[in-house]
Amino acid sequence: MARADREEIVQVVLDYLAQYDTSGTPDLDEDLFDTGRVNSLFAIQLVGFLETTFRIKITVTDLDLQNFSSVNRVADLVLAKTATTTGA
Repeated sequence: MARADREEIVQVVLDYLAQYDTSGTPDLDEDLFDTGRVNSLFAIQLVGFLETTFRIKITVTDLDLQNFSSVNRVADLVLAKTATTTGA
């Protein structure tokens, strides 16, 4: 996949989240862990999904829960990773 844009990443993450959380669409900066929408198991599942979908490698260093705490944080991580894999 070519480098994804923020809107695409946000929509992909929201769609994935909707499979597990039926309480409505979260605010993009809402802390998903503090609100109980997701847990650490979800974050690990999301890692595999993101690696496959965006053809990126999430490293041990990236596995800080802060990188997965909100939709915007996930988008930031994916943007950073796609920028490195495409040489941008």
